[in-house]
Amino acid sequence: MIDLSEVFYSYKKNTLTLKNITKSFNQGKIYGIVGPNGAGKTTLLNLMSGVHTPRTGKILVDSYDIVKNREESIKRVGIMPDGSYLDPDEKIITQMVHFAFYYGIGPNEARARSLSLLAKMGLPEEYSRKTMRGLSLGQRRRVSLAVALLHDPENILMDEPYNGFDPFGIKMVTDIMLEAKNAGKTVIVSSHILKELQTISDEFNYIEDGQLLKSVDIETMSRNVGKIWVKVLNPDDELMKLLQTFGVVRRINQAFEITTPTDARVETSDINSALVKENYRVDSIYYEKRTVEDEFFTK
Repeated sequence: MIDLSEVFYSYKKNTLTLKNITKSFNQGKIYGIVGPNGAGKTTLLNLMSGVHTPRTGKILVDSYDIVKNREESIKRVGIMPDGSYLDPDEKIITQMVHFAFYYGIGPNEARARSLSLLAKMGLPEEYSRKTMRGLSLGQRRRVSLAVALLHDPENILMDEPYNGFDPFGIKMVTDIMLEAKNAGKTVIVSSHILKELQTISDEFNYIEDGQLLKSVDIETMSRNVGKIWVKVLNPDDELMKLLQTFGVVRRINQAFEITTPTDARVETSDINSALVKENYRVDSIYYEKRTVEDEFFTK
């Protein structure tokens, strides 16, 4: 569990990168962090992992203050960065054993854990003797995830975890997230691949210009109608006006797309009744559930 209270951060004097972030990330859930490039997503992950120190405010990791109890708090976090912080020319197994020592894991156990995790990532033992420079992008990403999980942390942070992966790798990463959630861990993920992440996340948080603007529970969002598609056999000039009473309408070829209000549910049966009353012959009418893109990126 990670709690942030009134957190501010800046890279440069008089220029705030994160502004007044207050948020609790609870155990047993997967949280998505979304927003435009430069919004502060990576900075937020770096603060929660201890890479950066907040300018003001408080961050608690499993009740440990990340400033006052730095060593204890960051031991409870594993981070998979978008890039890599490993030495490109040092053997992977050597570096993993070194990192494990920091977390109080002895060399024999560290080696066993490292090889087991690399195998779980689809990298046989011979890869442990390679260097990061000798691996493909996808293989480097697998190593980074293995390092993040090495000390079995209660809080897992992932920055663009799907980057560099083929469909099989994406499934592997998704399965690892779900496994961590089911084990009661806190999983926080920044990703541009929203459709994949929406299927497993419990909540999305939207950041823009360093501010946390909105948090949306996925289950609640999915219950709301997003777009309704209507097709009639005898459209005329008055049809658009009628459909606009139910939301924002645009015509796409022979179909009409209705974007419904977020504060009121519109039933397809109501639209159908209105159309039939005005002697329109309905060919099809159905709705699509709201997506993360609908929730955050449509004005």
